[in-house]
Amino acid sequence: MAGVRFDENVLCRPGMPAVVHHLKVNGTNLEVGRAVAELAVARYGFRVEDLISDARYVRARRAYFRHSYPVQVRRMQGVARAFALRYDDDRFDLSSLRVDRRAARLGGMSIYTPPWASPSGHGSLSRWAHVDAGSGAEIELYVMEWRSAGSPSGSIAVHVDDLLSGAILGVNAAGLAASAIADGGAQSSTADQESRWRPVLAIGLDELQLMRFVLDTCSTVDEAQATLLATRDFTVAAPMRYLVADADGRSFVYRTLPDTRTQLIVDGGGEDCQVVTSLGEESPHTNWTLR
Repeated sequence: MAGVRFDENVLCRPGMPAVVHHLKVNGTNLEVGRAVAELAVARYGFRVEDLISDARYVRARRAYFRHSYPVQVRRMQGVARAFALRYDDDRFDLSSLRVDRRAARLGGMSIYTPPWASPSGHGSLSRWAHVDAGSGAEIELYVMEWRSAGSPSGSIAVHVDDLLSGAILGVNAAGLAASAIADGGAQSSTADQESRWRPVLAIGLDELQLMRFVLDTCSTVDEAQATLLATRDFTVAAPMRYLVADADGRSFVYRTLPDTRTQLIVDGGGEDCQVVTSLGEESPHTNWTLR
C-alpha cells in the first residue's frame, strides 16, 4: 500500500467557515485511488451502493477514460479495490467520489501575475474562495499532494466535493498551475445534499474533473489549450471559468458557454495580468497591463 499521511487543519475565519484537510500519497495512481476511496468510506460513510449507476453509461464512461484519460483509469481501479469490486462491473461508476455537491459551487476570484510584474520574478496564480457563512455548514477542502510513479507528474491540488478528481486549484511538477471559479450566480444556489448520490448520466469529464485532467496531462499553456478544446465535458454542479498559467509566464482564461457550448479562450500573451471572478456576465474576466 502507498505511503499515506493524513493531516487536518481547521480554518475558521469570520464569514468564511472552512475545514482544510491534507492528504499526502506516495505511490502509484492505483494506490492513490484506493487511499482516497478509503478516506471517503471512513470520513463520510461512503457505501458501495453510492456508486450504482446506469450500466450503459458506466460502460461508455469506462471506455472514454480508457481512451482519453488512462491515469484516471488506474485511480478508478484503486477505487474498485477499496470496495472489493471488479473494475469492469457495469453496475458501478468508479470515476468520482462525490461527498458534498454544494462545495463545488464555490465562487470568488483568481488572479495571475506574470513574472515581470511579480516581486519574486516568478509568475503567481492565487485564488480567493467565497464561502457562504449563511449556509449553516462548513465547506471541507482537501489539499491533495500526490506523487504517483505512474503519472506524468506529481501535483498538489485543492479538491472539493469529488475527493477523487474535484480540483479547484492546483499546480503540477512541470509548473503548470490552474484554478476553477464557479460561473456567475451559480455559487449562490442551494444544492440538495442528497443529490450527491445521483448517477451521472453523461460521457466525458465534469467541470472539476476537467481541471484535474489538465493538471494530470499538460505541461504548458499550448498543451492545456489544445486539451481543453478537444475534451468532451459536461456540468454537474455549476459551470466554471478556468485560469491556467505555465512556468514560462504565459496564461489564458477558458470558458464554455452553457447554452451554445461555444468554447472561449482569452490569452494573456505573457504580458497581461489576468483576473477571473464569479460575477455576472458583465465582468467574467479582465486583462490588464501594469506600466
